[in-house]
Amino acid sequence: MLRQSARPHRNEDEQQGRQRVCRHTTATRGTKGRALLCLISFLCFVTAPEFAIASYPPATAYAAKTTVVPVTNNRTYGTAVAADVGLVASLVGVASVQVTQFSGADATAAESLVASLSLPNSDTSVGNVDALVGDAPKHLAMADGVLVLGAPGRAGRSGGARVWRLDLSNANTWIDQTDLGSHTGVTNDMGASVATAGGDVIVLGAPYEDAGKGAAYVFQRDVDVSPWTWKTPATKITAPGATAGDRFGAAVAISHEVNGPGNGWVFVSAPGFNSGGGAVFCYARVTLSGNNYGWSYVQTLQAASKTYGDVTISQNFGTSLAVANNKLLLATRAPAVNQFGFGVSLGDGHVYLLARDGSAVFSESAASADTSAVVTTSEGRWVLDAVLTPTTTPGGEPSEFSVGAGAVGGNTVVLGVTGRASENGAGGSVTGWLRAVDSSDASKIGWVKQTRVKNDTVTGVGGPVLGFGRAVAIDDGTAVVSSAGALTATESTNDFHEGSGVITRFRKNDPSPSPPPPLPSPPPPPSPSPPPRLP
Repeated sequence: MLRQSARPHRNEDEQQGRQRVCRHTTATRGTKGRALLCLISFLCFVTAPEFAIASYPPATAYAAKTTVVPVTNNRTYGTAVAADVGLVASLVGVASVQVTQFSGADATAAESLVASLSLPNSDTSVGNVDALVGDAPKHLAMADGVLVLGAPGRAGRSGGARVWRLDLSNANTWIDQTDLGSHTGVTNDMGASVATAGGDVIVLGAPYEDAGKGAAYVFQRDVDVSPWTWKTPATKITAPGATAGDRFGAAVAISHEVNGPGNGWVFVSAPGFNSGGGAVFCYARVTLSGNNYGWSYVQTLQAASKTYGDVTISQNFGTSLAVANNKLLLATRAPAVNQFGFGVSLGDGHVYLLARDGSAVFSESAASADTSAVVTTSEGRWVLDAVLTPTTTPGGEPSEFSVGAGAVGGNTVVLGVTGRASENGAGGSVTGWLRAVDSSDASKIGWVKQTRVKNDTVTGVGGPVLGFGRAVAIDDGTAVVSSAGALTATESTNDFHEGSGVITRFRKNDPSPSPPPPLPSPPPPPSPSPPPRLP
């Protein structure tokens, strides 16, 4: 999204130019033959039909609108971020969240600090919780006024989460605080990743359960009970053919639209699947009796190895997940610590589109708990739409690397990268793409790379920020970018993870509207009719 691009983005396999070549099956000898050959070649050249060139909207510039700092300076502020309907939730440390409200997408200042929410000390006092959530935490989620903060260290690492709901009558109050937890007491670090669809459904990932095979737990709200409560036990989801070390549940996402076949999905990543190649598992929602939901396995998404410069990425697919409008799914890939490419690779983002039309079939069994009742055709599955790669770091700028930061909202995708150790945390950028229709051919749709935002665009903090691009979110076309340090290191021990601890909102720089064209001059009055002829 971010510095003006000179030309629209093209998919990697799209040709930049086309050659017109005339082929001949017979050899021609002699002067006359060569002359005839030249004539035929010339005619082929001048009569060849022109190829249509895709015409997408031009790239759009984005500008920093607001920079927010925490109540008390903390380099981990913004290590994870979530944004929704004018609210931005920023993780502070491993167990606290600060929620800030903005009056609109173009607001140049925060309207208020809505709340500071946190887990109890008992949830973080056992074990190394920082290590459980990692350098790119995924245990924060917010949607439709519901905020979820994972607590993988709760109850001896059996795990869980705390849930809050925004009081719509008082924008500064969060109510119905509820704790979700394991009903088995097994040590599985439930809540290392979380997702919510506005409270009706909450997903908690438990990637270390059963020797690292992993699991995901889906909690459904009991809509007939007030205050808000969730049905227990939660529905447990596991991967087909799971093996130790898959870490199924490392990242989770959910799409929960109106009732109906194909309108609800749970996505769970297993970055250790297939010897570390990684995979994303897709489960379709099934409506069961008693207003209950089930989740039926539909397909497994995997990514082919790709080489960018001198680095080949073949592992850790599903580093993070995001879904928008039950239509687009984003799965990022970034080398993990101690894997080749960490601190070097910019990673990539795979965008999938739900292919569904009148021929899609989602059969449901409304009276049975057998979730295998779902049947899908090729038109009811997620298909690869594009592989997006952040803009290569220009020469002379600090080197960058990816921890898998990515977000999708509407038809926009953003990917963030941050500065390398050798640059002492400086650098970092965010690149965005817009999914647009070819103006000359409505059947063609492509991803247009937008301008690139760098760390030096952040203002009001007294100098360049560190850790820019560590986490990103999208809300109503506004990109939220954090400049934060990792939870697992300090500046003195590992400068890969330095951070300033601020968040910045970037918004499209809409040009001032052109004045309307002048109204056309009124037509001249009609000429008077000539007098009638005298007889």
